[in-house]
Amino acid sequence: MLRRRTFIFAGGAAASIAAAYRLTPKANTAQARAGKGSLDDLVPRQFGTWRQLDGQQRAIVSPDLQATLDTLYSDTLARTYVDTSTGQSVMLSLAYGANQSRSLRVHKPETCYSAQGFQISKTSNRSLSIHSHQLPVMQLIATQGPRVEYISYWIRSGNDIVRGWVEQNLSTLKHGLQGVIPDGILVRVSTIHRTEQNDYALHAQFIDALLTGNKPQVVEVLVGQTLMQG
Repeated sequence: MLRRRTFIFAGGAAASIAAAYRLTPKANTAQARAGKGSLDDLVPRQFGTWRQLDGQQRAIVSPDLQATLDTLYSDTLARTYVDTSTGQSVMLSLAYGANQSRSLRVHKPETCYSAQGFQISKTSNRSLSIHSHQLPVMQLIATQGPRVEYISYWIRSGNDIVRGWVEQNLSTLKHGLQGVIPDGILVRVSTIHRTEQNDYALHAQFIDALLTGNKPQVVEVLVGQTLMQG
């Protein structure tokens, strides 16, 4: 009986060790990002009918929030683009993190906007039809005084597109079972207007141009290798 218990214990210990080995990250998908340059160099200042608006100012954030952002993100980019055919403008914000482990992963805009005193409303999951693929996005409205900002965003975690903590957790778990530490990027598109339907339609036009009018290495950084294939 003692020998049998010893075998059972040894077998359980071996299984635990094997499971721990499988769950121990052994590779980082940020390696695929290496050599592509900074976001400022990677993302074109003009594509399709969109061009970067000169003389723009970066949003001012509190020092404590900025310190958190500097810890979470390896690289960031904030630009305003204008459609030369219509004169309409869109803000693009990118935040890249090389390590998407639980403590360092990309933060949702809901968190950062709320930390700056914005009220968040009308949060919803949507899918945009981009180049014969469905791109999952989150849409919401951030309000502070007279400023009303319509926001569409997605987070790439490894090769997954995730929305919200549940999908982020599932992606982190999946990569962990594969022995991989995923990198990730927050892609946020926003406008300051007062017409929800028109703003989100403008977001879709901009995102379509961003993903179909740029080089494959740009698209891979923004949405991964799998979504835009085919």
